[in-house]
Amino acid sequence: MYRSSLNRNIEVLMLLIMPLCLIVTMFVLRDHQGNYWEWKLLDPTYFYLFDILNILNLQMPEHLAHPGTPLYVIGAGVVKLMHPFTNSLDLTRMVLESPEHYLKAVSSAFILINAFVLFLAGYVALQVFSSPLAALTVQISPFLSKLIIKRALLVGPEILLISSTLLMMMV
Repeated sequence: MYRSSLNRNIEVLMLLIMPLCLIVTMFVLRDHQGNYWEWKLLDPTYFYLFDILNILNLQMPEHLAHPGTPLYVIGAGVVKLMHPFTNSLDLTRMVLESPEHYLKAVSSAFILINAFVLFLAGYVALQVFSSPLAALTVQISPFLSKLIIKRALLVGPEILLISSTLLMMMV
């Protein structure tokens, strides 16, 4: 029994490898991507930031006809958590004075959320299949497409693709 319990603990610890790889990969790639305003031919990241500000100011987002609303709400929560006692007018001024800083903070939060959900997906797969190989196979899924990795660097609805897909896989 002791050996079995030890093996299970090692297997659970192994499930941290892919989430850590995701965190390192995303942070390194994001640091090499340059500023968000430099990206061309992709969703306009700053529009998403403005709608995050709309949520912070208790206003309706301007872009509701796509899956960005969860991004706005979570992004607004991240920005508010950075300055919990700052009123919305001062917070808006701070965000507009340093938008790249806040975009990177929102991006970082989603990278960590994606890594956490990646760990959970591996854990659920380990419980269901009783196989570390099956769990690691589930966890490698975000790395199978460089488009997913590229889009998950941006602050846009696609940043939710990794965690939402893994959550569906867990169901």
